[in-house]
Amino acid sequence: MPRICCLLAVLVAVLPLSAATKWDQRVEKAAAAVRAANARAPVEIRADSDVKAAEMLRATHPQLAWQFATAAAEELKAARRSGALNQRLTAVLMALKPEEGGRIARELPDGSSAYEGLASYWIKQKDTARAAAVVKEAWDKGIYLRAATRLIASIRPTQPEEAAALFRYLFERLQPEKTTTDTVQMLIPAAQSVMANDPAAAGAALARLLDIVSNEKFGATGQMEMVAQYKLGDKTVETYGTRDSLLLPIGIYLHSLDPQLYEKNAKLFDKWRGEIPAVKPGEERKAATATRSSMQMRESLARRQGSFFSEAPRPAGPPKPTPFERAWKSVMLSPSIQLQSLLRRNDLTEAQRLQTARELLRIAPSLDPAQRVLAASAVLRTASDHDLKPVLKPAAVALAAALADLDKCADASCVDMRENGRALPSYDDLAAVVRQSHLHVTNPGVADRLSLLDLRDVLEENYDFKLPGIQGSDYALRAQKGRIVMLNFWATW
Repeated sequence: MPRICCLLAVLVAVLPLSAATKWDQRVEKAAAAVRAANARAPVEIRADSDVKAAEMLRATHPQLAWQFATAAAEELKAARRSGALNQRLTAVLMALKPEEGGRIARELPDGSSAYEGLASYWIKQKDTARAAAVVKEAWDKGIYLRAATRLIASIRPTQPEEAAALFRYLFERLQPEKTTTDTVQMLIPAAQSVMANDPAAAGAALARLLDIVSNEKFGATGQMEMVAQYKLGDKTVETYGTRDSLLLPIGIYLHSLDPQLYEKNAKLFDKWRGEIPAVKPGEERKAATATRSSMQMRESLARRQGSFFSEAPRPAGPPKPTPFERAWKSVMLSPSIQLQSLLRRNDLTEAQRLQTARELLRIAPSLDPAQRVLAASAVLRTASDHDLKPVLKPAAVALAAALADLDKCADASCVDMRENGRALPSYDDLAAVVRQSHLHVTNPGVADRLSLLDLRDVLEENYDFKLPGIQGSDYALRAQKGRIVMLNFWATW
């Protein structure tokens, strides 16, 4: 009798483990399929898929996740790829093995993205000492992290002296020749955040930023210009151009912190000589924060200057055409871009949206491969979101052909699109539609994405939860597969 009881106990203990083991085996099989699909995909797709697989597996299968993450790191280093993918990869590496992950992240190309990921990880962990060490390390290499502003703002309330010390450290090592528009935009609010505790450091920093921005060559190399709107007291002030859009907030703070230096450079602020002095003490931050801002092409800015943010009432004219008619007429100015913009409007009828989608597919073959990918992807996404069945399959076929041409294209626009990862969402969109609509598309990148979807499905097999319904019955999420589920959260406070 004791032997039988012992045998039953062993069976009871083994049964749950057996189910878990089978699930693990399915996960490993799906992960192997992703690796096999990766081997046939272009490097951009391969590295991105490895990062996505690592993100999926991180919580449940950390060893598999680490294998995918390190494979992605090797691919990115070999191909010398940069950008946001490095930051995502760094986040996964750090979540899995902080010390070793940090070492691997530092070896990635384009250190700025990796260092942003490192600093963001330690800020999230509330380890401000390590976050500060990463920021300083990056700054010493001439890599100016946006995370620096977040770090200073996060430690200032409880450690004002440390925040001011870090701020001074960064400004002492700021190299004007490496200071970009983004860096100045980041550092102006950083100066404001330490202003109360260390006005001398903030004033010195703003003086240095003024030196950089007042240079007539500052920001003159790019194709885009910053356009912004500020609220100074009762007046709305508009700036047209990056230099002016940055000079104005610097002037607002300098007028308060260092009136002497402000007067010495009064000519730079001549456009706002009535508005800046009118900003009341304590309202500098509000006045120096743009209420609206955007980047505009330099060529079109001159034509639009004076009317971009204009809110003045216009005299009544003849009856206006409907929004769709007006937009349709403007399409001929730049057909592909205008049609994609028109597709995103919420006020179109189904017939109008279908008309727009068909027209975009009609002109797509005349576009270069990079633009054709964007056009076909826009139609496919719209057809999927709005259930436009007549154009769903033609859009999928057009996008598959455009992606195939993009892989072979050597033009600068194609190379830029591949290396910057701007085509990656199109592979995701196409794979989702291929799977849902049972279409047949021969494309290594799409096959790679389909393998990722299979991995996600296997991982989700063990994800489930139950909640009580309105009548009191319990509902399991897995049992509702294929149905629309509405979760009603409420509270009594």
